[in-house]
Amino acid sequence: LALELKKNSIFYDDAEKDHLSYIIDRYETKKKFIPGDTEKFAKNLYENGAILENLYRPLDRFKFPLIINTNPDVILSKLFGENEFEHLHYDMTNTIPQKFPEDHENKTIVYNIFGSFRNEYSILFTEKEAVEFAKKAYEKNPPIPPEIKNIIKRCYGLFLGFDYKDWHLKILFDVLDLKNKPGNYSISDNSTNILEYNKEYYERQFNMTFLNNDLITFLALI
Repeated sequence: LALELKKNSIFYDDAEKDHLSYIIDRYETKKKFIPGDTEKFAKNLYENGAILENLYRPLDRFKFPLIINTNPDVILSKLFGENEFEHLHYDMTNTIPQKFPEDHENKTIVYNIFGSFRNEYSILFTEKEAVEFAKKAYEKNPPIPPEIKNIIKRCYGLFLGFDYKDWHLKILFDVLDLKNKPGNYSISDNSTNILEYNKEYYERQFNMTFLNNDLITFLALI
């Protein structure tokens, strides 16, 4: 995206080039921008890019009842098949709740909470869309399937790959009612550099325990 901005002579703060929603906001100021361009651009990158599978392959052996995916990918179904992983997603434009599969106890449910590449228009790309998600999720319009919340309520939570700087994660954790469950554990290594005040917030508000470990090493050990 930063390369696209340079090609179109659009100013952006280079220090914020890894801040996706900011870069997308800048991208959408380009001349002749048409609604839907961002979604098409992202889907093309996703379908033609090389996926690093080593982070995904260990997940199959754990047989998690539920994976809340904050990325829009459907890689797990591609790697292991629909018989093992069922992908659902939250779509702000759909006021009718998604039908939950009747045989969900026999497979892992992957719930793409911020949208899915199966419908690229459901994905949250910008700050504005994140605000709209917060509003819709709190108003239950559409609601997150009750089956998702029931699984969350009775299970421990394992959080992989989060850095906790995004404000909408606080909204998401509150909507999912993560405080009222057995416990939550976050795995991250030194490179993530989670700010201390963010750690304190999640420890206090969501009963989060932070563990310092490399993700690949951790998944190989348990």
